[in-house]
Amino acid sequence: MQRSKNLAQLFWVTADTWLRGKGCKASPFLTMNEGMKEKRRFPRMAVSLPVVLRHRGRLIPATTLNISCGGMYIDVSHPDISESAPVEVIFDLEEKRDLSLLGKITRVESAAQTSGLGVQFTDVFSLSHKAVQNYLRTNLH
Repeated sequence: MQRSKNLAQLFWVTADTWLRGKGCKASPFLTMNEGMKEKRRFPRMAVSLPVVLRHRGRLIPATTLNISCGGMYIDVSHPDISESAPVEVIFDLEEKRDLSLLGKITRVESAAQTSGLGVQFTDVFSLSHKAVQNYLRTNLH
C-alpha cells in the first residue's frame, strides 16, 4: 500500500513539473481568511461550457463553471455522483471538438436542485489536455 501511495505521489510531482514546462503555471498558495490556504495548484478560468460526464456507465449532461490545467469545476443536476470515482469529461473547446479527459471526482457539493463537482484530470499527457493547455495559455490573463 505504501509503495502505491509513493508511486502516485511521484506521478503527480512529475505531472506537475511537466505541466509547468508546458505553460501551465502553478499559482502560489494564497492566504485566505482565518488562516485557510488555497489548495489549487493552477489558476482557474471562469468558463461556461456544456459537457457530458461518463460516470458509472451513464452519460450525464452538465456545465463547467471553471477550468484549469489541473481540473475543472462542473455544475450538474444529477444527485447520484460519487466522490473519488473515475469520470470522463467530454466537451468542445473553441475549434477543438469532442475532447475527452479522464479524471477523478475530488469534491461533491450538493444543493436542492444541483450539485457541484470538482474533477482532477488524471490523463495530463493526452492530446485533449494539450488543447486545454493551449486554450488557457491563450485566454488566461
